[in-house]
Amino acid sequence: MAALMAQTVGRDSFFTRLDFRPKLFIMAVITGVALVWESPLLQGLLALGVMMACLAAGVKGAYIRRVVTIMLPFYILLILTQGFFAEDLILARTGQSELTPLLALPSHWALVGGAVMSVEGVAYALNGVFKTLTMTLVIPLGIFTTDVNTMMVGLVKARIPYRIAFVFSSTLRFFPLLLEESRTIIEAQRLRG
Repeated sequence: MAALMAQTVGRDSFFTRLDFRPKLFIMAVITGVALVWESPLLQGLLALGVMMACLAAGVKGAYIRRVVTIMLPFYILLILTQGFFAEDLILARTGQSELTPLLALPSHWALVGGAVMSVEGVAYALNGVFKTLTMTLVIPLGIFTTDVNTMMVGLVKARIPYRIAFVFSSTLRFFPLLLEESRTIIEAQRLRG
C-alpha cells in the first residue's frame, strides 16, 4: 500500500520550477494529441517521450515500472481482444475488405477455435495501450512536480472557480492521509491473524 502513496519528486528540475498553469496546458495538449493520433508508432513515441520527461523531472523509475506492471494485464487483454475479436470494428475504421492475418488458432479448440489475430487489430490495440500509458504518465508529470499550495494558486490564477480548486487541493492533501489510515488498518488486521 505504501507504493500508492502520493509522491513528490526529490530533486529540482526545469519542470519543478515551472508554474502550474503551463503544466496544465502541457498536460491538456499531450492528452489531446494522445486522443487524436491513430498511429501506434507515433503513440509509442509520445508515450516514450512522456516517460522520459517523467524521469527527467524526477519521477521515480520504480513508480513508472509499478504503473506499467499494474496496467500490464489490461494491456495484454486489450491486445488479445482487439487482435482476435475486433474484425468488424477494424474493417469499419479502415475501410479494408479483409484484414492481414497474424496468428490463427487451431479450429478444434473449444470456443476460440479458428479465431484469427490480425495485424491491424494488434496495431489498433497497441495504439490504445500507448494512449492509456501516455495519459496515465502525464498526470504524475504535473502533479508530482508541484506543491499543493502552488497548484491551488495556479488553478485560481487560471480562473478556475475557487471551490473547484479547493476541492482538488483538499483531495490531494487528504488522499495520502486516507491511504496511510487504510494501511494502518490492514496492518492491524494482519497482526490479529
